[in-house]
Amino acid sequence: DNSIDFARAYGTLGWALSKVIRRKDIPQIYTMYNAGFDAKAGTHHKLPLDDFAKRRLEVIAEVCRAKERHLDNVVTALEETLRQVSMIAMVLGAIQAKAARRMVLAWLVGAALVAAPLGVLVWLVATGRLALPGSASDVPGVPHRSSTEAHSED
Repeated sequence: DNSIDFARAYGTLGWALSKVIRRKDIPQIYTMYNAGFDAKAGTHHKLPLDDFAKRRLEVIAEVCRAKERHLDNVVTALEETLRQVSMIAMVLGAIQAKAARRMVLAWLVGAALVAAPLGVLVWLVATGRLALPGSASDVPGVPHRSSTEAHSED
C-alpha cells in the first residue's frame, strides 16, 4: 500500500533474481498490479497505479506475441545451424583437398622409388657395365663383343 513496501519487494525480487541468474544486470522487472477489490472502493494510493496499468498492458501484449517470438527464435536458430554446417563443410573441403594433394605426392614418390632403380639398371645394362644372367655374353663359346667393336661395325 505504500512506496516503502513496494521498494522493499522490488529489492528482494532483484536480489533473488541475482542469485538465480548469473549475469551482471538483472532482467527487466515489469511493475504492475491487478485492480482487485480496491478498484471498487476507489481508494487513492501513493503509488503510480496508472503507470502500473500501462505496464500490465505491455506485458499482456508481449505474452500475446510469444508465438511470433518463438517462430523468430526457431528461424534464428536454423540460420545459426546452417552457418555452422557451412563452416564445417568448408573445413572438410580444405581437409579433403589437402589429403588429395598428399595422395598425389605419395603416388609420385612411390613411382619415383620404383622407376629410379629400374632406370639405373637399364643404364648399367645399356652401357655394358652390368651383364644380365642369360645374356649372349654369358653363353659359353659365343665371343663377347665390346661396345667399341659394335660401334665400329655399324
